[in-house]
Amino acid sequence: MRNILNLLTLLLLALSCTPSHKEQKELPYNAKNTLFIDSSCVIILQPDSAEIAKMHAQYSQTEYEEWMSGVTWYPGLAASELKEMGINTIPCHDKEYIILETAKQGKIVITRKKVEQDLILFHVNKKPHFISSSTFEENKNFILRYFDKK
Repeated sequence: MRNILNLLTLLLLALSCTPSHKEQKELPYNAKNTLFIDSSCVIILQPDSAEIAKMHAQYSQTEYEEWMSGVTWYPGLAASELKEMGINTIPCHDKEYIILETAKQGKIVITRKKVEQDLILFHVNKKPHFISSSTFEENKNFILRYFDKK
């Protein structure tokens, strides 16, 4: 009888330590919709197909072409210069979330569409920085210092 009581006590204790279904939160990110980064690099944010279609429908052909030029030209120049500077780049256009694995802060989750700039500077030992590729030349010295290249 005592063994049965002990077994029931252990069972109740185990069940009380297991979170209920209501308490378990399902994370919004997964391997399909998330870019996982664990090394220093610059993430180049690009519009996805839905964003491109929306812009095409919303603006005149001339405005759309100017927008497309801006979202391809400046990031392309930045990617080329970053390569020359010895800094890795990773494009991101089809992911909803970006998870940065830092050495000190753990994981940082970024919702891609909430970022206003198109470059995320990420060094595993530092806080990420967000800049626009159109201001790349102005920020070049900062980028070199951020990645310990100068």
